Amino acid sequence: MTDRDSVEFAKQLSLLSETYGKPISDALGEIYFRALREFTIEQVEAAVELAIDTRKFFPKPAELRELIEGNPEDRAANAWAAFLEAAANGGTASVKFSDRATAAAMDAVFGSWLEACRLLSAGGTNERGKQVSGCTDEMLASYQKSFLRQYAAALNSNREVELYRAGLSEMSMREQGATWAKRMPTLQQPVLFVGPDRTIELSLTFNVAQGQLAEESRRLLEGGFDMALRSLDRQRRMMQEARNRTALPPAEEEIAMPEEVKEAMTRLRDWQPTTRS
Repeated sequence: MTDRDSVEFAKQLSLLSETYGKPISDALGEIYFRALREFTIEQVEAAVELAIDTRKFFPKPAELRELIEGNPEDRAANAWAAFLEAAANGGTASVKFSDRATAAAMDAVFGSWLEACRLLSAGGTNERGKQVSGCTDEMLASYQKSFLRQYAAALNSNREVELYRAGLSEMSMREQGATWAKRMPTLQQPVLFVGPDRTIELSLTFNVAQGQLAEESRRLLEGGFDMALRSLDRQRRMMQEARNRTALPPAEEEIAMPEEVKEAMTRLRDWQPTTRS
C-alpha cells in the first residue's frame, strides 16, 4: 500500500471496529498500516472480509498477514514450487525474490542462485532411458525437505538477505559490456521474479556502461511482485493489440469485389500483346 490508500485502509479498520465493537485509536491504526504496508489494498480488503467471516475476535496484524499469505506450511510449499519454476531456467537469467525467507532458504540449502540451478538440473539419460546425471527424485525430495525447514526458520529471523542475484547473462554483460558500450548502450536482460506462489519472467533494460539494470528497471523490481505482474500484463496486452492490428483485413475499398475480379480476368484472357512493325 501507499499513502494514497490510507483513506480506504481506514474504512477497512472501521469495518473491523464496527464488527467487533472495538474502538481504534490513531496510534493503533498506524500500527496496523505499517504492519500491512507491503500488501496491496485489495489484499487487505480480502483479508478483512475473510476475518469478519471466520474470526470471533478482533484480528491482530499478524492474523491479517496470515490470512493474506497463508499459514507457514502453505507459504513454504508455495515458495518451493515458485523457486523450482525459476531454477528450471538453469541460471541464465537473473533472479529477484519477493520473499526474504525464500532467498534465505535458498542460501542455506544450495549456497547461491547459480549453484541451486546446477544442483537442480534435470541432467540426461542413457540409451536405456535411465537418468545418469542431474538431480534424482531422491535428491529433489531431500532438497525440498531442507528448503521447507530453512524457510520456516527464516520466517522467524530478522537477518538481512540479498533479494537480487545476477545470472550468467548479466555476469557476462558486466565483464565484457564496457568494451562495446558505445555501440550498444542498453540491452534487454531476462530477470525472473519469484513471487509467493509463482515465477514470472521479465525483460528489463540493462545499462551496459554502468554494468547494472537501468534505473526504471530497478524501480519496477523495488515496487514489488504485484507491480511487476501488472507491468507484465500491460506488455502482453500491448503485444496482443499490435498482433491484432497487423492481422486486420484490408479496408473494404482495398478488397476486390467479385464483379471486379471477373472483369479483370476477362481483360487478361482477351489481352493480346502489341506487335511493332
